[in-house]
Amino acid sequence: WTRETIRLTQCRRWSGAAMAANISHTTSDARQDTEQSGTDHDRTLLRSLQAQIKFLQNQHRTAEEQLNRSMQRERELREQAANADMMGLIAKLRRENKDLRDQNEETSQRLEALRGSESSCLALQNRLDAAQEEIDRNRRYYHDEMKRLQGENEELREDLKKISEFEKIAETAKNREIEIRISFERLQAELIEKNDQIRELEVAQSRTNDMITNMDETSRERQRKESSLEEAIACMEKRQKDLETENANFKEHNEKLIAQVRELEDSLFNSQNLSTKLTQRLKTCENEVMSIQEESKRTQDSLKKETNDLLHMVEELKMKHFESLEEHKRSESEWRMTRDKMREEVREAESDNKKLRDQLRGERDKYEQSMKDHADAMTEQLEQRQKIESAATRREEALHRRLLSAEKELDALRSSSVPDSKFRSLQQQLSQEKQALMSQIEAAVTKAATLEGEKQLERRDFE
Repeated sequence: WTRETIRLTQCRRWSGAAMAANISHTTSDARQDTEQSGTDHDRTLLRSLQAQIKFLQNQHRTAEEQLNRSMQRERELREQAANADMMGLIAKLRRENKDLRDQNEETSQRLEALRGSESSCLALQNRLDAAQEEIDRNRRYYHDEMKRLQGENEELREDLKKISEFEKIAETAKNREIEIRISFERLQAELIEKNDQIRELEVAQSRTNDMITNMDETSRERQRKESSLEEAIACMEKRQKDLETENANFKEHNEKLIAQVRELEDSLFNSQNLSTKLTQRLKTCENEVMSIQEESKRTQDSLKKETNDLLHMVEELKMKHFESLEEHKRSESEWRMTRDKMREEVREAESDNKKLRDQLRGERDKYEQSMKDHADAMTEQLEQRQKIESAATRREEALHRRLLSAEKELDALRSSSVPDSKFRSLQQQLSQEKQALMSQIEAAVTKAATLEGEKQLERRDFE
């Protein structure tokens, strides 16, 4: 960007020098040509200034884009550097882990060397495998037996449930039988009472018969009593028949209940026999399970002694492995600390970049504002210059008209045969006026040159 600004300042200086040279080398022979060339030159100068302003704006935009690209590239390079550092740390940690693994392998090799020869290790391993297979087989057998016993226990529980149900049914049957017996006894007592009542009625009937036979008061009363007695006898006979039918039905129901009770007693006896058999089988299974458990305990005791040594060796390896893990954790903590530091540095760099970006934006805004102010000043100066040039052109036109009128008078004098002295005096007057006009033109040109020089100085000061 600085190179472009230097190049633009040089171009402006060269263009100003060329403009001053062109202004100083203008010919004063043809006034119309000078007027047209001056106006054209001013227009071209204005266009060139506008083009230069546009070029500067484009250059400023390209410079901003280049600055943004450079900042983006710088950010990417920093991220790549941070990633490269992180990858380096990861590679370092991997190398350290590899070294730790190598150390673990060396320790395992040493332990294998301390364990003994390969044959003893293989024999021990075979023994361990055989013992493990035996334990697995015993466990499977134990689990199978336990499952079988659980199934038998479930069957026994179901049978016991059935037995309890049969017992409940038997109890209900017994209770029903007791209730039937109580109701039967109650009915028998009622029958006895009814028989007593019948006997009492028979006694009363005999008494009435005796009274009828003994008493002969009136035939109507005797007939009435006889009819009432006959009705009572009929009711008693009907009641006796109903009781006989109820007694027969009760006997049939009692016989059915007795048959059901006998069936329940038979099923209860069978279920008791089945329960005794199942309890015997359960005891035998429990004895087998106890023997299997004792065998498994003996095998476990024998294997514990063999596995204790291996456990001690495994514990030593675990201790070493834990030490390596602690070292790995320490290295990870160091790596995290370095990562956090790098992140903080990256954040600080981003904050610095943000501040620089804000400063550049402020400078850009100031530069744009100054460019606008300069463009406004240039436009004002161009307007003033156009006004001055228009006034100079008006003066030159007036002088040109005066010269034309003087030349016409001179021609008229020549044609009217004016004397030479008067002609010379007029010619001298015209030459003086011409010199005055030329001096005025030169003064206007120098004034324009001075204005251009002042503009160049202002541009230099602005740059």
